[in-house]
Amino acid sequence: MDEAIDLQVWLEKDSTKNPAIVAPYIRSAISQSAQYEIHAQQKSAAGIASINTSGEVELVAERSTQLSNISFSPQPKALCFIEVIINLSKQGRNTYRFDCP
Repeated sequence: MDEAIDLQVWLEKDSTKNPAIVAPYIRSAISQSAQYEIHAQQKSAAGIASINTSGEVELVAERSTQLSNISFSPQPKALCFIEVIINLSKQGRNTYRFDCP
């Protein structure tokens, strides 16, 4: 959790599906509006694949909120990341970058 803004962002993966599904989640200490952007990119010998999505959500204090679903098939030896950008109505813009799970 980022102590300055009391915010948690994380990924959950459902490996039982094919292709795998990754869902970004957010949890805030206070209720507020949030705009989000999600960028996923995978670089492999086969080329570059990217997924981008964005939206807006009303966060309820201390409640986990799923932002989206991303499905992809991980490639061997690929470089892969998921970036979640959160723009909060009360606390500004924050960027979180994760290696693909």
